[in-house]
Amino acid sequence: KQLWIAGCSISNGDGVEIDERYGHHLANKLDMPVSFLTQGGSSINWAADQILRSDIQPGDIVVWGLTSLARTTFMYDNCDIINVNISRYATTPEIHKVIPLELLGHSKNNLFHYLQDVYKVINFCSKIKATLVLAGLLLDYEELKYVYDLPNFTALYCINGVEFNERF
Repeated sequence: KQLWIAGCSISNGDGVEIDERYGHHLANKLDMPVSFLTQGGSSINWAADQILRSDIQPGDIVVWGLTSLARTTFMYDNCDIINVNISRYATTPEIHKVIPLELLGHSKNNLFHYLQDVYKVINFCSKIKATLVLAGLLLDYEELKYVYDLPNFTALYCINGVEFNERF
């Protein structure tokens, strides 16, 4: 059995030492090896793709840190793949020429694709008999209301009326 950690910078442990990541602490507590399917700034689509293409086996545990809807994965003409989120517009001003900021909004279409990816992973893990834990990390109230009642969901931020940026 193995533990798999998927998600964005929080799951990746950006800003802390490798052995300080929550995935390592959880793996030690469960006495399991751990693999990370993580990348800072990544989208739900990117993480879902990583989970669905991994060698997850029956009995494995997948902890997926759900991130904001306001993210996307994009391929440039030169085939470079980048994760685009709100902070990318501050650090890479020319990004707006390629991806308009409006594409990261809370449109019904974006919400549909977000939930579609979440349900693909739920179905996949269920079929292969792996345990999936959905860990709400960077969700706002709009996203939270759609995932709150999903099996094995736990809200780690955006709880008790405190937004994630106040607790981050």
